Amino acid sequence: MYEQPKFIIFDKRENVLESLARDFITFGLLLLCIWASQGSKWWTFFTGLMFIVFLGAKFLGIARTRQIKFRDLDEMQDWLNKERSNA
Repeated sequence: MYEQPKFIIFDKRENVLESLARDFITFGLLLLCIWASQGSKWWTFFTGLMFIVFLGAKFLGIARTRQIKFRDLDEMQDWLNKERSNA
């Protein structure tokens, strides 16, 4: 039977290039949504909703791929020691 994790860590490390690429894509889509919705309330609502859904999916994807689960404290301590030795 699969044991539920007792500890979950979100690894928020990223390099500058990843951060710039993520911000460029996010704000590029936002600018596209603003440009597409000029002069129309319906398109403003639709593109704004699309952007909010995009951000939600993006944040969930980042959180899911960057989480590290541990079954017990010893397993987490081993991971921390390994990360400390790599730094």
